[in-house]
Amino acid sequence: MAGQRQVTAPAPGASSPEDAAVTWLARRRAHLDPDLAQPDVRLFARKALAEVALLVGLRSRLDPGPLPGGYRALAGTVREVASRASYRDLVGGDRRALLLYAGTYAALRQCGHEDVDFRHVLEKVVNGRHATAFERAPYRHLDLLHTLELAGIPHRLPGVDQVLPLTLVVANPNVLELSTGDLYAITHATFYASDFGRRDIAWPATTSADDVVAMLEECLLICLARGDADLTGELLISLTCAGAPESEVVLAARGALAGWQEPSGRCAGPPGVVPERLLAADEDWADWATAYHTTVVVALEHLLRRTVGAGRRHPSPRPHRPAAGAGRPVVAAAVRAAAEWLDDPAAPLDARTTVWVTEAWRTAGDDGRARRTLARSAVTPQEALSGDIARRLATLWTWYGAEPAPGAPDRVLAGSGEPPSPAAPGLRARSLEAVSRLLGGDREPRDGTRPAGAVVRLLVAAAKQAVEDGDLGWLAVMTRGLALLPGVPPRLLGDAVDVLTLHQQRDGSFGLPSSDPTGRGRREWTLLALAALVDAGASRYHRSGTP
Repeated sequence: MAGQRQVTAPAPGASSPEDAAVTWLARRRAHLDPDLAQPDVRLFARKALAEVALLVGLRSRLDPGPLPGGYRALAGTVREVASRASYRDLVGGDRRALLLYAGTYAALRQCGHEDVDFRHVLEKVVNGRHATAFERAPYRHLDLLHTLELAGIPHRLPGVDQVLPLTLVVANPNVLELSTGDLYAITHATFYASDFGRRDIAWPATTSADDVVAMLEECLLICLARGDADLTGELLISLTCAGAPESEVVLAARGALAGWQEPSGRCAGPPGVVPERLLAADEDWADWATAYHTTVVVALEHLLRRTVGAGRRHPSPRPHRPAAGAGRPVVAAAVRAAAEWLDDPAAPLDARTTVWVTEAWRTAGDDGRARRTLARSAVTPQEALSGDIARRLATLWTWYGAEPAPGAPDRVLAGSGEPPSPAAPGLRARSLEAVSRLLGGDREPRDGTRPAGAVVRLLVAAAKQAVEDGDLGWLAVMTRGLALLPGVPPRLLGDAVDVLTLHQQRDGSFGLPSSDPTGRGRREWTLLALAALVDAGASRYHRSGTP
């Protein structure tokens, strides 16, 4: 059974981020009142009221004593709205939104404001069965269980131990393929299963707590890299709830979240959440609506850190494990299949194909095929060889003692160097430029050796975007960059490899045959993917001591 955690409550500083966030929310508390909202945003106001109520209720539970000014003002607004007959009537008429109203009641109860009439209405709705029986995502079931527990309302629903195994947080997902909705499902499941850090999570027997923490940290690295303040804050809270020690990624994310918070206490959320048609009508409302949730998250993160997480302030190194399925057998099989598809004995091989097919046979331990491939190479004067290809080809010739075609060594060693830096300032251009520098021999770029360093964040953000865009070539180059870059969590590299290998066809090629009947595009994709897999395999899974 999960144990209850010892919670301490040092006082927040007068100018703490928590205090600033709560003060900003309190000054705009009129936006929480559904009766003052325009008809098309009343549901938005009810949702915001429940979320602010959660913050206030947690403050009362985690830091007992009189509520300070901002919290007290918010609690007063929640109590005033919840006491109205118009609000109570919604409970019975909007039974699918039970969580909103039960959450509001639970928060007031935690603050010592018992309301027997409100409770009576909620109990009737719960006993009516529909509000607790319709289909919910597993993490929403955890939300319902947690809310009813805090509200003290009896029910006959399955317990946390039956629902938690169905959630995404224990499913060992590929973090590069998680949607925004998936990430919220993961964070919320952690919140409710741990009662916001007040109890240890009873993970299923098939789940390793260390693996969950590693997955949460890699999700955090992605959201940090993408500048998503809302999910960065929620993942920091999740790590506190999961009992994780501090890490370099956590410290970097906290620093970023502090930088994103404005001096007023406001912290803007990601764009696109609130429809533009709603934002155009009222500038003050738009300023609040685009930031209230993330500002609540900032306050929660600091509240939980100074109470639940107060005893875990010092970094504690913890080894990262590769993702399941990203080990040597998967990489080796993919490498061999791609090399077979590219290695046409009847055709001369250009320098790039020579390098990567030879490297593939070498990493597969087939030195005979590696020598034969290298001996067939035909480097023409027209080829503009990058510094990386030039170095690799020269090294392979030295390694295997092959005799290249006359004049080829001079051409290789006088390679054209790395291509010029792209002029476009976008994520794609910047990430390709960073990998180009890595291939030019800059294996320790500035900040590149740290798990949350600037170069790591750039490549992680680019890899995630490449997955979302379905851009196989970009993903392959980013996977190769992650393999070459020190400080990248092995599990994250494994996830990139897994996504890449999902695009491999039965014949060994990469890409979609239906969209490329001539095979020219697949040849390029296969070369890029093979290069990434060779470097990923050499970096993490294959023998050392080779060139």
